[in-house]
Amino acid sequence: MKTQEFLSLLENHKEKGLLFEYQPSNFVKASYHITEVKNIHIEAVDCGARSDAWEETLIQLWESPSEKHKKTFMMASKALSILKRVDKMRPLTPGCRGKI
Repeated sequence: MKTQEFLSLLENHKEKGLLFEYQPSNFVKASYHITEVKNIHIEAVDCGARSDAWEETLIQLWESPSEKHKKTFMMASKALSILKRVDKMRPLTPGCRGKI
């Protein structure tokens, strides 16, 4: 998913809880916090000597052990406000790939 697509989803669903699925039917616990948002530029050469380059937005999550019984997920509006704050400090690249 592109960064701008993710931001648009958050914008259109501000009133909903934000769940992250890390593999089919397995979700990050409600105790998660967004700990870092990273703009990453990757330059690579594969085993066939083909060169490639791309940018990614990486959102790092952490599950707080002290809140392990928490049942309410972060609202999309809060995640959006975090990402907007990050964008003011380190502009996000809207068309790049996103990774969680």
